[in-house]
Amino acid sequence: MHPTLDFVTSRQEHVELADAINAMHPGAARFFDVPGIGHHIAAEASEQAAFDDSTPPSARPYYGATLKPIVDAWLDSLARRPLLLPKVL
Repeated sequence: MHPTLDFVTSRQEHVELADAINAMHPGAARFFDVPGIGHHIAAEASEQAAFDDSTPPSARPYYGATLKPIVDAWLDSLARRPLLLPKVL
């Protein structure tokens, strides 16, 4: 998940993370952008506004309800996959 107004990590970092996870566990990670959301999973006007916002992260309006369908779909897709346990040497 990449909040498009995240001032902490870049989109490329999120893409690379998903790719690295999928290299080890094919299909386990899914990359997607979440528009209008900042690093603290709160709606923001811009990346600069998110950076300048002095409101403590825990006091910002939480935007998780928007993520619920996305996360639910991802978890459902994982639940339908066979369980792959790591090989023990």
